[in-house]
Amino acid sequence: MAKIIHTADIHLDSTFTSLSPDVAKQRRAGQRTLVSKIIDIANEENVDAIIIAGDLFDSYPIYTETAESLLRDFSRTRASVFITPGNHDPYTFDSPYKTLNFPENVYIFTENTLTSTELPSAKLRIFGAAYASENLEGRILKDFKAPDDDFTNIVILHSHLSCTEKYCPVSVDEISGCGADFVALGHIHMPTEIRKAGRTCYAYCGIPEARDFREAHATGFYIGEIHKGYVNLEHRTVSDIRYRDITVDIEKTPDIKESLPYPASHEHLRLTLKGECKEFDAQVLYRELSSGYDELIILDETIAPQDMWQGIGEETLRGIFLRKMKERLESCEDERERQKIRLATKLGIDAIENRDI
Repeated sequence: MAKIIHTADIHLDSTFTSLSPDVAKQRRAGQRTLVSKIIDIANEENVDAIIIAGDLFDSYPIYTETAESLLRDFSRTRASVFITPGNHDPYTFDSPYKTLNFPENVYIFTENTLTSTELPSAKLRIFGAAYASENLEGRILKDFKAPDDDFTNIVILHSHLSCTEKYCPVSVDEISGCGADFVALGHIHMPTEIRKAGRTCYAYCGIPEARDFREAHATGFYIGEIHKGYVNLEHRTVSDIRYRDITVDIEKTPDIKESLPYPASHEHLRLTLKGECKEFDAQVLYRELSSGYDELIILDETIAPQDMWQGIGEETLRGIFLRKMKERLESCEDERERQKIRLATKLGIDAIENRDI
């Protein structure tokens, strides 16, 4: 029985271009502590192997502080570390994988075909392949078969589950036929559950920390036990950075502030406002809310109210619909029913005009 951590796509030294230079610098420093937290967990829980499935770095060159912090963290873990360079951090002549003096417990895959190394103390055999440029084309799992012995076989791929992508494409059928116990995937930033193809389990661990609003989803890494024919991994959160992408219909929400979740620390919010509104000042709302968030973006997509009955005389579907609804409205004496008819008319016009209801 071995215990592993499966992580990927840490993207150390990301540019964070949407943030101010000072805040971006703070976020890069936070990414370094993110690695430290993962190493702490590995030491506390006696992990045998840390698997990094590509894009440890966002690009080259890396900052001196990043190199120093990373080497210090890798040196203090009792676990063995296995890294496959990805499309953002390929194994090139100027790669940190070549230029840094990594400790002996770190193994870096350098070939663009599958090669293997073993961790005899845990009866683990690890296969991996490195990008030599931003692309890794070809069916890397085609005709591959893991040895059938008493070692647990893990394949690390920075890959896209597709038949056409240029990022190390693999298919579920190829995973099913590879004979490995686990295929640890990187490249896709949203985690998946542990899936099974044939006798082989596979999963994307996702990113350990979100960097922008495109990554407003679950983050973390996998940790757990694995041995021949057995995979028991749980997804664990390690970052307190949170991105929220929320849309509010201003017509249906009288108090926008009350409708929002209470901001926690390190909260980034993108708030999109929709609906009809006579007068609305997004700058006032920004000033009222901004102090509670590390980053706040307000997108004002509200529109001025329109005459609902405009076009009632037209010989169109809209005109015919409006005339029939107007007849019902004028013949109705109950005010609650009249409100329902007005709402039904508005929704009907939205449907006719193919609006998002």
